[in-house]
Amino acid sequence: MNLKLSVKHIVAIVLVVLSVILLFWPSVVGLSAYGMGQMQSVSGVRSEMTENMDLFFKSAEIGGFRMTLLGILAIVINICFFGMIAAAVLAIVMIILNKSNFATIIMIILAILAVVVSVVYALIAKELTGLGDACKIVPGVSMFLLPIFTIAACIFAKKEA
Repeated sequence: MNLKLSVKHIVAIVLVVLSVILLFWPSVVGLSAYGMGQMQSVSGVRSEMTENMDLFFKSAEIGGFRMTLLGILAIVINICFFGMIAAAVLAIVMIILNKSNFATIIMIILAILAVVVSVVYALIAKELTGLGDACKIVPGVSMFLLPIFTIAACIFAKKEA
């Protein structure tokens, strides 16, 4: 078994760990209205959507497609969140063992999907608040760093001969 780690592999492991940290902090997206803002991380969006998932599906008849979409997105964000954590553990093991980097590719897909779901949730929440143009969507740092770090981890985790 080949367990030698190069500098590239150590950097890849650090980037994978940072990607998992970015799920919890800093914020990915937020809403701002009248000088007041609420920013949330992927973990915050996931917990808020999970708490309201039953409400989303129950009010689908009244709210229409938006509420059904929110319910489906609540399921997808949970898959992305826990899938990224599992893929990160698998990616670290694969990097240490110098195997292929399919786990980091899965992390890229889940990270981009988590950011997209968070933004769609913010767009629908903005529409549901009824504040119109007074409510703005504010991008967070994790919106950009989460996909960038996972892509960088995939680049650094290349298998060495």
